[in-house]
Amino acid sequence: MYSFSSDRRFVILSYENSHGLLLLSSRKEGNAIPTRVDILFKDVRAMDIRVFMDEIRITEVSVEVGANFQSLPDKMAEPGLRLYLLNGGDWNGYVFAGMVWTHEDDRSQNETSYLLLGQYPIKR
Repeated sequence: MYSFSSDRRFVILSYENSHGLLLLSSRKEGNAIPTRVDILFKDVRAMDIRVFMDEIRITEVSVEVGANFQSLPDKMAEPGLRLYLLNGGDWNGYVFAGMVWTHEDDRSQNETSYLLLGQYPIKR
């Protein structure tokens, strides 16, 4: 089961409908935070998240947990899809997708995310 946690601010950087690619990014903040962290969800089928999140926790849970959300993502269940709960501070949401990866680097904010170059890390 996948889990990830960070106290950094993340924003939706991009969403590509054709492959269901959702990219969240935490930007560099000068010398205080010299790296960026990207989170890529692939094959996104449904989501309920904020445009920006001041902290984030992602936990993979059973698809059946989707019955607790008004949009009922569990009704879209197919083999290979997973339900990821997202929360932080005073909010809760989810992403219903096939896979998720994270990557941290010191590249410029204007450079394409490593995760969008198609060279996904083995570890998810």
